[in-house]
Amino acid sequence: MNHDESPLPATGDLARGLDRVLVPHGERLTVRCLTDASALAEELEVQVEHLRRERERSGFLFDAAPFACLATDADGRIVEANRAAAELLGVPPARLAGQRIGRFLGAEHRRPLPARLAALRPGEADRWRAALTRGSAPVQLHCRMAEHAPAAACLLWMVTPG
Repeated sequence: MNHDESPLPATGDLARGLDRVLVPHGERLTVRCLTDASALAEELEVQVEHLRRERERSGFLFDAAPFACLATDADGRIVEANRAAAELLGVPPARLAGQRIGRFLGAEHRRPLPARLAALRPGEADRWRAALTRGSAPVQLHCRMAEHAPAAACLLWMVTPG
């Protein structure tokens, strides 16, 4: 392999010290192209870091909320729950994922749940009073179908005192 065909470094400033690079099709990239690519890579790194911090912040807010918050799929299967939800439902947070929210409702509120969830459309909300199987005082269930949500979590829930 001659000097012109040396592979690009995996990390670092690609343009530093290079005046041209031979790519598989024999086209030569100029320092300007490498500089532009390097600037784009740096901008992408900045954006990725910003998204990581925002995700961390929103995860903290979700988990630290003083009221029970849950995300479920369209059938009411729990995808994510915060600490307050785990405490209210009496189940460790790690064991809530995959369980149906109806499991925690009294029988009289569990039966109509599938029809209520099926009636929701993106952006719509529903609220009703229900009793939990744990014997606590009645609670208000606030449910909203997200308009733009990941496929796994399309229903957002908040449980407040009745």
